[in-house]
Amino acid sequence: MIDLDIMDRNGETVMWRYKGIDGTSIIRDEKAVDAMLCEGDMLLTKGASEEIQRLVTEWIPTHEQARLEFATWEEKHEKVQTAWDRWQEEQEYPIKFAIPSVDDLPTDTAVAGMCILVDYDEDGRPHMTEILMNPTWGEVLYHFDLCIRFTGDEHHCFLEGLYEVETEERPAGVLDDIPVYRFSTGS
Repeated sequence: MIDLDIMDRNGETVMWRYKGIDGTSIIRDEKAVDAMLCEGDMLLTKGASEEIQRLVTEWIPTHEQARLEFATWEEKHEKVQTAWDRWQEEQEYPIKFAIPSVDDLPTDTAVAGMCILVDYDEDGRPHMTEILMNPTWGEVLYHFDLCIRFTGDEHHCFLEGLYEVETEERPAGVLDDIPVYRFSTGS
């Protein structure tokens, strides 16, 4: 088996690299029909050419599936980002630090039922919400922004989700029957 780095497809041409030299294969009926080096004085043996054609032909469906999945994700992400942009424009108190990186819409429910959201500053002091009922991701982002202001941690500003805290992490005084969530963040 040869070491082939397949880079991309542009129309009916697949670009690849073999032994550090760029090459291409022409595609006909979703099958590689040749293998040609683009530069250098190295010639491909018949066996190497056939192996490259086989590898490129095997790569085509996986590349097409990945391209379709990315296009679907990109379309969804664009719609979600547009919804977040519109939502932020409508807010009385603009979000200053928090950035949504969840794939949910701001109007989607983040937690069903009642809950409290909490985060801690570097000294371990909690900043928590009042009891929230069925908070949306937009409300969660708003409270996350307030926590960033409280904790001063502007580095971890991407809201990636929520996770329920363990018993030992619960702030003092919170009733056991009220779920408490922390922000899952990224930088």
